[in-house]
Amino acid sequence: MRRASMAARRSAAIPEAAGATVASRAPCRTNGLPGPKRALRNEVHVWLVEPAAWRRAFGDDALILSTDERSAADAFTLTPLRQRYMIAHCALRRLLSLYADAAPESWVFHRSLRGRPCIDGDSGLRFSLSYGDDLIAIAIARDAAPGIDIVSTRRRVDVMPVAEYAFAPTEIAQLRLMDADPARDRFFDYWALKEAYAKATGAGFWDKPNRYAFSFPRPGAIAFRHDASEDPGPWQFVLARAPREHRLAVAVRIGAGRARKIVARMAPGGEVAAVAVERALPDRESFAGDV
Repeated sequence: MRRASMAARRSAAIPEAAGATVASRAPCRTNGLPGPKRALRNEVHVWLVEPAAWRRAFGDDALILSTDERSAADAFTLTPLRQRYMIAHCALRRLLSLYADAAPESWVFHRSLRGRPCIDGDSGLRFSLSYGDDLIAIAIARDAAPGIDIVSTRRRVDVMPVAEYAFAPTEIAQLRLMDADPARDRFFDYWALKEAYAKATGAGFWDKPNRYAFSFPRPGAIAFRHDASEDPGPWQFVLARAPREHRLAVAVRIGAGRARKIVARMAPGGEVAAVAVERALPDRESFAGDV
């Protein structure tokens, strides 16, 4: 396996697995820092994976998956969902190998007591994965558990019945004050943020999502409130518009540390992702498509 380049502004190839068929090399830039291993100390890297492009670059990549992952893929009865799952997990393995001296096929995963997917070993790497309609979002951090959600705003959804079941009273009240189209947009804002937070805590979305709430007190800002049954922070949140009519949210528990820079790239190409940040906590300066 190649090590990531240590030269600034140089591309780092996404690692290839022995025996895997690779249609082409897929350069993946290391966002202008001396190398992804060092950069990740103060950052969260968000990768937006294009399934069709990934398939063209790596072909049938299933050899790097574990037996459990292949079994999970086989459980999908619909071929598109099975392929999407396999691409997501192959991409996760190859992207993780940018940040450690480990071959893509060597990563071993387990679930925490709360069900969060975790990495075996002492790499210090943490990740979160989410499926959009035609994009897959993967967040990778070191020594901090990120949560990520990407959701297509093209989805048909009956806003209020879902909100009344899953949202906090203040969120529901805000939706009721809005006209249909703005309420639908706000619904996706809340949904993405709540999903990202739930993934960062490891609890999962349906673990009493009405006990915490988001609000937007002023343009560009996010406010977060929890009922104190869990440590409320400090947390870092980013809410953005992503390509192909997706909403993207990232959550990171920063504790006593400072906010991390969040860097977004496309995969497998490595180009800067066309992500427009709309709101953030503590502020929007922590987001960068490039550095």
